[in-house]
Amino acid sequence: MAQIQNSDVLFRILKSTIDVISRRTSDSYANIVIGNVIEELKSDYELYEYVTIKKNTYSEEIIEAIELDEDVNNIKTSILGEGINQFIKQIIETLGKEAGYFFIKEIKEDIPYDLEQVVKDIGIDLDFLQLQFLADIKQKNKSEYENKMIFSYVLTLLYEILEKNKGRRFSYNSMDEIIKRISIENEILKYIKLNDPSLNQNLELIQIENDVNRYEPRYTGAAIQKIIQEICNYLEEREVYDFIEKLKRSVASAEYSSKLGNIGVNLDIIKLNQELMVKHVLKSLVDVLSDSSTINYAIFLVNDVLRKTEKRFVFFKDIKIDSMKIDEGEESVLISSDINSIRPSELGRGIQRIIENISVSLGDDAGKYFISKLKNRIGKAYILRIEEIGVNLHMIELKRNLMF
Repeated sequence: MAQIQNSDVLFRILKSTIDVISRRTSDSYANIVIGNVIEELKSDYELYEYVTIKKNTYSEEIIEAIELDEDVNNIKTSILGEGINQFIKQIIETLGKEAGYFFIKEIKEDIPYDLEQVVKDIGIDLDFLQLQFLADIKQKNKSEYENKMIFSYVLTLLYEILEKNKGRRFSYNSMDEIIKRISIENEILKYIKLNDPSLNQNLELIQIENDVNRYEPRYTGAAIQKIIQEICNYLEEREVYDFIEKLKRSVASAEYSSKLGNIGVNLDIIKLNQELMVKHVLKSLVDVLSDSSTINYAIFLVNDVLRKTEKRFVFFKDIKIDSMKIDEGEESVLISSDINSIRPSELGRGIQRIIENISVSLGDDAGKYFISKLKNRIGKAYILRIEEIGVNLHMIELKRNLMF
């Protein structure tokens, strides 16, 4: 067997990391996470000076994301092992505890057999890292979290936000129904009861038995995530964004944001599903285009680009802007909920292509400030969401400026 070089080991670890992360998110997100971690490590580990992770997300072609300078083979193997160990630890920290457990497990499964012993010989013991990771979680869970306290805070907060917007009866009925229904699958919720405030105002709204503290915090996180998702199903589409924004502001001000994140609660995923995101982006395109033309032309242009783009991205086939419903805002974007099942990275490429094509179709004057206007219209929350799936508005802007 030919001698395995540093570049072989490092490339395989980086490639496996991209593969594992992209399975649960997208290729572009994986590249961004890995690229950021490598940038952080460069000051302490020379070997990462020889590593480049491409963050190119606008090409339809699959581009190899990893570039290694051959000088990495001159690094001592002990330094290589130390640097890779730190890389894995920082990736785990970035992904969060729940994802971190599966990350190590899947990395072990993804590494080829012929490299398994080589990796261990240079000091990268994935079995030990997994045991250490589990021990750290167990210790932190004991000291940082108490399920009863988190449930009490979050459920009370959810009720208060709903009550202000939908009234007491709606808030109680919806939350009581949701908790009873999903307790069939989420056993931890059997120890939680809501008292009807209209019947007895002297009782605590949320009654929680101490038995909830017997469960691992991840069960608390899963139950809270499910409750919030179910509440959103009771709300109109336009109400969901405001509800989650208020929730995010409240948990941030009370310093609960990191606690919820650490037990697996992700409010951004709840807020902006792919259907809502696509509707918002397409309606934003119409709004920006209509600033410098007529509303009918703006609708025509977006629909025309959708038809041309569907040849490559077939999931756009049944999407169109209905000019007769344009006064209804984002409801004028006709779209099937099947869009939520499309792989995020592929959807990101499709959205990127639509925006690129529209940008190119505009003349120099009309297109000069198109992307900046679009960014303002889309808004920060949605921009973060589309960036997660690989849409790079800055890159579109750079490409356009080079063309004109």
